[in-house]
Amino acid sequence: MAMVLVSALLMVFWVGIMGSATMLLNSLTNEKANRVIEILMVSSQPAELLVGKIINEGILPLFLSLFPFTSPTAMMMRLALGPVPPWQLAFSIILLVGTMVVILRAVARMFRAQNIMSGQPFSLKRLVFALLEKNPL
Repeated sequence: MAMVLVSALLMVFWVGIMGSATMLLNSLTNEKANRVIEILMVSSQPAELLVGKIINEGILPLFLSLFPFTSPTAMMMRLALGPVPPWQLAFSIILLVGTMVVILRAVARMFRAQNIMSGQPFSLKRLVFALLEKNPL
């Protein structure tokens, strides 16, 4: 019986400590966020803040969602956050597929050039001809 009472008191203390710690950390986080905003407002001009907001909300996400190497992640984030114009989604997919085709063709040429040049001494001229799929002179 004593063990059950001790365990129950331990649970009550644990819940109390965790609850108060959560409230304390929440208020501390809000205070820090307000302080950061105050420092930003004092250290920069309003025009700078607005330009930063416009660039952050418009140009950079658009660029990242259309750039083939970052488009899968950036476009998924944009789709999760809000509506994306259909033309941007289609253009992103077309650029991604086009880049994939170009890279696959380049790797295939490099593989072919490596096979053609195996067993031969290295020559930059021979490598260029092998990459361009021409017969060396």
